[in-house]
Order: sequence, then structure tokens, then C-alpha cells
Amino acid sequence: MALVAFKNTHNQDVYVNPAQVLYISTFEEGVTIIAMAITSAGGQPYALYVRGSVELTRQRLEGGPVRTHPRPQVVAHNVEQSAEA
Repeated sequence: MALVAFKNTHNQDVYVNPAQVLYISTFEEGVTIIAMAITSAGGQPYALYVRGSVELTRQRLEGGPVRTHPRPQVVAHNVEQSAEA
């Protein structure tokens, strides 16, 4: 599986293998925690603090298209034509 690049909170490039991600969570606005399936010295999951929202981080890890702007909504209107002719 390909590694996914992120910028951490110190503007350094970090690379994540999506297969080793346990969960992602919000730390603060614009910062996401990525918990890895690796334990740190205290036995807790190793955590990376990366720039970006949880939604953006999830999309990048899942390999889907990354959208920085909301998707425009398409509204379909049913136009009923009367049979009065």
C-alpha cells in the first residue's frame, strides 16, 4: 500500500501507511491526531499531529479525491406538465 504524505504541526513531511492507522480524531481546529497501530514507550498508540481537518485527513487516508471546497449541491426539480391541451 502506498504511503500518504502529511505535514505535521512543525511543517515537517510525515508519511503514513493507511493500513496501520487505528483511528483519527480532532485535536483542535485545523489539527488532526492520527493514532497508529504502534505503541510508544508508555504502551499507548503512537500519535501523529498533522495539519488539516478530520474530514480531509480521512479522505486522504482512504485514497478518495481530496476536496478543499464543499461539493456543489445538485437540486433536481420535477416539472409536471399539465395535460390541458
